[in-house]
Amino acid sequence: MMSQDKSPYRYTEAMIKADLLETYQCLRSGTFPFDQTSFPIYKTDKNGDVVVKDGHPVIEITKKGREKSQPKNLNFQKQMLLELFQMGISELTHIDELAQDDVNGQAIGPEQIDGIISCITDKMDLLGSLTREARLMESVLSSKDTQKQQKFFIRASSLGHQSLLETMKENESFSLTQPTLDKAITIAQANQNVDLVRFLTTWKEEYEQKLNQLTEAFQQLSDSLEGAAITPDKIQSLLDLNQQYEALSYYTSLSDELTATRQQLLEYQLLNDASRTDENIARLPNLMKFLQDTDFRERYTSILVHKHAVEIEQLIQVHERVPKIRNHFMDLIASHDLDTANQYIDLIDNEYTDEAKIFYESNDEERSSNKEIVRHECQALIEEIRLSKIDVKKPDGIIDKYCIDKSGKLNSASYIGLLKLRQELNATKNAVSSPEIQAIKAQYERLRLAGKKWYGLGNNRKADKILDAVCNVCLADRLHVFSKEDNPACNQVRIALASHRIYFTNPVKDGKVVVDDAAKSFGIVQRDIQKRYKNDFQELRGAGDNHTSEDDTKMTKY
Repeated sequence: MMSQDKSPYRYTEAMIKADLLETYQCLRSGTFPFDQTSFPIYKTDKNGDVVVKDGHPVIEITKKGREKSQPKNLNFQKQMLLELFQMGISELTHIDELAQDDVNGQAIGPEQIDGIISCITDKMDLLGSLTREARLMESVLSSKDTQKQQKFFIRASSLGHQSLLETMKENESFSLTQPTLDKAITIAQANQNVDLVRFLTTWKEEYEQKLNQLTEAFQQLSDSLEGAAITPDKIQSLLDLNQQYEALSYYTSLSDELTATRQQLLEYQLLNDASRTDENIARLPNLMKFLQDTDFRERYTSILVHKHAVEIEQLIQVHERVPKIRNHFMDLIASHDLDTANQYIDLIDNEYTDEAKIFYESNDEERSSNKEIVRHECQALIEEIRLSKIDVKKPDGIIDKYCIDKSGKLNSASYIGLLKLRQELNATKNAVSSPEIQAIKAQYERLRLAGKKWYGLGNNRKADKILDAVCNVCLADRLHVFSKEDNPACNQVRIALASHRIYFTNPVKDGKVVVDDAAKSFGIVQRDIQKRYKNDFQELRGAGDNHTSEDDTKMTKY
C-alpha cells in the first residue's frame, strides 16, 4: 500500500517499519490512502459462474451502455489493518481507535508506537528481520571468520539494520575492510536509506582520520627516538602504534612510506646492533606479544641499553618457564652476555638448582673461582679412581684409559661440563672402590704376601688370575663384581677366586662356582663382603642414592 510505487522495490524490515509508522500516522489523522479504485462487475449465469465470451469474461452493462463497476471493499482493508496492528496491540478492537491516545486502558501514542511496531515485526518473524539477524550476527562474530563477517556486514547494510552495524563497530573481534565499507555505502544510497548512508560515511571518515593521525604519530615517534636512548615507555608507544597499524592495514592498503617507517622503527628500536639478524627480524611479531608484559619489557630494554646480543627464539622459549628463571636469564644477558645466561639455563636444565642459584648471584671472579674448585675436585677424584686399582703397580687397561680420558677434559670443560664430570667421577669411584672390590683387593694382597713365603706355591699364579679377571670387568659392573654371577666378566672373577692353587679338584660346574668345592679365598672374600656391607651400610646407601643409570651408561664404555 505504502511502498509499491517506491524505487527500488526491496521491501526490508526497516522499510516495513517505516511504512507501519506512516500508516499509524495516517490512520491517527484520518488520512490513510485507502484503495478506492473501482473494479468491473462481471455477468454471471444461473450457477453463479462468470459468463465467458470469446475467451474473455463478460462485463455487465448499464442501461446507458456503460460498463458496470464498484469500489474495492473498504471494510476488508480496514479489517486487514486491524489484524496487523492487533499483533502489537492485542486490546485493539477497531482501527479507528488508533486515533485515540488510549485503547482499553493502554496508552497508545507517538511515544509508544516504535515499541508496538517492533512487536509487530517480531511476530511476523520475517526473513531478514532484526531478531533473526541479531542471532546470526552473534554466530558470525563468535566464529571470527573474517570473510563471513564481511558478508554479514553487507547483508545487514542491505537490510538496513543500522543497530546491528553499530554493534559490530563496537565489537573488538570485527575488522572492516575499505571495499566492504564502500560497497555498503553504495547499497545504502541505492536503498535511499539516508540515516544509514550518514552513519557509514561518518565511519569511513573516522578511518581516514585515524590513518592520517597514525602517519603523523609514526613520524613523531621516529623523530623523538633519533639518537635517544630507548626506554620501556617508548617501546610501549611503539607497540601501541603498531597495533593501530595492523588494524588499519586490514582495513586498507597502507602507503609504502608508512610501511617502511614502521618497519625501520621496529628493527632499530626493538633490536640492537648485536641482535639485528634476519632470524630475529622474522620473529619480531612474536617478541612484541611478550613485550606487552611490563616486567618483561623493562628487562628487555635493559638488554638493548647494554647492547648485548640476544636470540629472540631462545628468549621466547625461556619465556615459557617460571618467571623467576626467565627473569634471571634476561638479567644475565643484560649484565653479562648471552653465553653467561645460557650457562645458567644449562644448570637449570640439568637440575643443578643450588649451583644455578650461586652462579646467578656470583660475579665473574667468583664464578671463575667456583669453576676451579670443581676442576680440582675432579682431579682428586680421578686420582682416587687410579689408586683404587687392585694393584696400583700393575696396569688396569680400563681404569688407566678412563683416567687419561677424563684428565684430558679438565682444562677444556665448561663449568656445567665439570659438574657433570664430577657427578660421573663420584659414581665411578663408588663402583671401583665398592665393598666387593675392597674385599677382593684385600685377598689379592694376602695372596701376593703369601707368594713371597717358601710355602706360597701357586699364590702368585692365583693372584694373577684374580687381577686379570677384575681388569676385564667394566667400571660400572665393579660395583657388584662378586655378586653379579650372571654377568660373564664378573663370573670369571668368582671362578678365579674359587680356583685352587694346586689342581686337585674343580670348583666349577656348568660355568658356575660350586661354593662347597671353592678354594678358601672364595669363602674369605664372601664373608669379608658381608662384613663390609654391614659396617658400611649407611655409607653404601648414600653412594647408591647418588648413583644414576646415566652414570652407569657413561662408565659402560670403559
